[in-house]
Amino acid sequence: MTAQISKRAAGFLTSAVAAGALAVGLSFAPTASAADGCGYGYHIENGTCVLNLPGPGAHFISPNCWTNDLGDERCVAGS
Repeated sequence: MTAQISKRAAGFLTSAVAAGALAVGLSFAPTASAADGCGYGYHIENGTCVLNLPGPGAHFISPNCWTNDLGDERCVAGS
């Protein structure tokens, strides 16, 4: 009976650690890879980071996001 409880405890602990590691990894992933390293709400243009703003020919797909003439999806920071 004791061995069965410790296997359950070990399984629960392993699952909790794995879930925690996954949550930490996912919390960093979107910001780290957003727009070639510029961060959320910005994109890279001619080697510099530029704030996302709708330009001519933008088609809105939500109140704060749109696609540009090249088909790139952009969103304003904080949305």
